[in-house]
Amino acid sequence: MTINEVKVSYKKDYYLDGYTVNSSKRAYEAFKLIYDMDTIELFESFYVLFLDTSGRIIGYYLIGRGGNDAVPVDLKIIYMLALKTVCSSIIVAHNHPSGTLYPSNADKILTQRIVEAGILLNINVHDHIILTVNGYYSFKDEGLL
Repeated sequence: MTINEVKVSYKKDYYLDGYTVNSSKRAYEAFKLIYDMDTIELFESFYVLFLDTSGRIIGYYLIGRGGNDAVPVDLKIIYMLALKTVCSSIIVAHNHPSGTLYPSNADKILTQRIVEAGILLNINVHDHIILTVNGYYSFKDEGLL
């Protein structure tokens, strides 16, 4: 019997090499480097940053891309990759093409599910960032995390 294997490969990303995330602003700045800012108002994308114990970025991944008001997010994919990268914590982010900087009820529920899954796996969720062209919203800064 064979089992399909998921591989995570390492390709150095020089603009994020050694980048440490120690605040929501630093997370937002990192996500701005990852996101295509030319299309941020067209469709929603959901990314995850994987961090080591010092808060350095060891990788990132596009979890999903959707339409202009929703994006599919599979927690199994997030945590499969988190386990494969042997990260200590994660930060998730998605954009709101509408420019709204406040989370929807669906955003809040999803964030809670991500946190609960992380607790089971001993992987801390540092923050959930919502990006727009004009700024960001931090679940942690606003006391929702």
